[in-house]
Amino acid sequence: MLLETKRVVKRYKRGSQTFNAVDGATLSLDPGEFAVIKGHSGSGKSTLLGIIAGVISSDDGIVNFAGQDTSRLDDNALSKLRNDKIGYIPQGHTVLANMTVLENVCLPRYIGERKDSPTAKALELLERLGISQLARQYPSELSGGELRRLSIARALLNSPELIIADEPVSDLDSEKAAEVWNLFAEAANGGTAVLAVTHSDNGLENINCKYFTMQNGGLTND
Repeated sequence: MLLETKRVVKRYKRGSQTFNAVDGATLSLDPGEFAVIKGHSGSGKSTLLGIIAGVISSDDGIVNFAGQDTSRLDDNALSKLRNDKIGYIPQGHTVLANMTVLENVCLPRYIGERKDSPTAKALELLERLGISQLARQYPSELSGGELRRLSIARALLNSPELIIADEPVSDLDSEKAAEVWNLFAEAANGGTAVLAVTHSDNGLENINCKYFTMQNGGLTND
């Protein structure tokens, strides 16, 4: 087993009221497994992904990834684990405006300890995602869908053990969405676990994946 969450809880306070954005979420993923979480807006999906990725701290429960309890890791160790082994695609666009598309995609390799050049792999990913012609452009020159594909390429650069994708095709048309899902499926066939949140089944029809539903912070296996 590569990933296991056990009874994960995240509490927030709104005014005088405390509520559980994530309420006892439990799931597991093996290497090469493709899982999709569906649910209404506000059901806790993004919060759960952020906890698994190590960018949000949980209030209770356990997240075990690659044999480590991530709640016991300090910020430096979490950052290294995320950079080396997790490809995280958040819902927003987290790009550096002063770097080109190609430089943004290569960033995980620049801040890691790997010595090999990332350029060829980065250009290959941009080609697969249909934006290689934008490699020398800056993020301000890209559309929302193009920025989304940049983030996907960057997440795949280090051949992660786990891909965490929060609405990865929300800015894409049906054809481009299918291309992204197929790229994730190829990664899963190569042994990478994939955990994605989506509102749409477009492009997933022919992909072997298991489904979870999130409602009011709780997670059920479909």
